[in-house]
Amino acid sequence: MIEWVLFPPPGLGKFGSLNEIREFRARVLYDNGRRPRFRQADGRYTDEDRLDEAAYHLSARLAGALAGCVRLLPMSDHSSCLTEQLLGPSRFASMLRGLRVSRSQMIEGGRWIVDPTRRGARLGVLLAAGGVAVARALEYEVLCCPVGTARKQDRVLARLGLAAVPDIPLVAVPHLDDQLRVMHVFPSRPVPQLRELMDAMAIRLDLPQRPRTFAGSGQQHSEVSCRKCV
Repeated sequence: MIEWVLFPPPGLGKFGSLNEIREFRARVLYDNGRRPRFRQADGRYTDEDRLDEAAYHLSARLAGALAGCVRLLPMSDHSSCLTEQLLGPSRFASMLRGLRVSRSQMIEGGRWIVDPTRRGARLGVLLAAGGVAVARALEYEVLCCPVGTARKQDRVLARLGLAAVPDIPLVAVPHLDDQLRVMHVFPSRPVPQLRELMDAMAIRLDLPQRPRTFAGSGQQHSEVSCRKCV
């Protein structure tokens, strides 16, 4: 049985159990030396990223062990994200105009990672659907995500119903030994297959049917709360 946990944004220096997620991400990303920057000289695995401080983190455990995770980073008029860092401010702004959304209407999915020994359990698909379900509960207009192509992760999301953002070329990221494709989905109108999985994950995460509203940066969004949040 899969145990799902949704962490709210921890804030600066208040990670607690999220340190385990960072170590897990680095260990998987290291991939037997394929991405050496994720392992320190003393043998420790680390994936410290300041974007974590403002992000939600959805994790999955099997038999008590961390088996997968995904990060959901809300945007605001004053924050940045990995997609903007990769594309640059001008092309990122052009992308948002093409999608007909503002910065504060976007949430970024990232660090979508599954333990290689657990990939047969459809954890990646469920994590992706759960992430879009959280975005829907938070009432964001669009979820964008830079996705690896070397191991065909982009094809998995395409089958699920996400689409490549038009006119955005692949972005080479040397430290990931990959080329990333920027993909997107509108959480309020997914394809039927994705909607079914999102609805199932919303039940598992006990996402509210009528999300409470909080004052965001320039826009009103919803506040996710669930029994399995910590």
